[in-house]
Amino acid sequence: MDSHYNGPDRRKGVRANTNFLVLYDFDPRLKVRLTIKRKIFNAIAKNLSEIGMAILTNIDLPPNISANLSFNLYNNAEADPAKRVRQIAVDCRTCYCFLLPDGAFQVGLRFLNLTEGDRSYIAKYVKDFAGKQKADKESRTQARPARVGARRRQD
Repeated sequence: MDSHYNGPDRRKGVRANTNFLVLYDFDPRLKVRLTIKRKIFNAIAKNLSEIGMAILTNIDLPPNISANLSFNLYNNAEADPAKRVRQIAVDCRTCYCFLLPDGAFQVGLRFLNLTEGDRSYIAKYVKDFAGKQKADKESRTQARPARVGARRRQD
């Protein structure tokens, strides 16, 4: 048990303290569920805004198809841990669909009835995510060593 927990050990199995390397990976892709005429399809979110989302799927969906979309949005930049995840369900309409070189389809979805609370959460997520991307890019640029013998550009 953790040293900060003082209650009884409720675990069924006997535990041993260990010290070894564990490799793990979190899937950074945002998984979405799309329901069209009571059929459920899974997809991966490619991008997200307050008005819509692009998804990657193996289904060729023509424009102007109505669908229900649901996904969980995780924002680790949120200060309150209870507010870091939000389940969003929204009606949407397909705007475009095109075939990608790998055989998947990219489908553009426009949100139709997003609540104000969900819109605000998405807006904050996009802002926080864009800020993180900018900070990551700046740290990579600063960490890059100067090339030996490289000439400086004269303006």
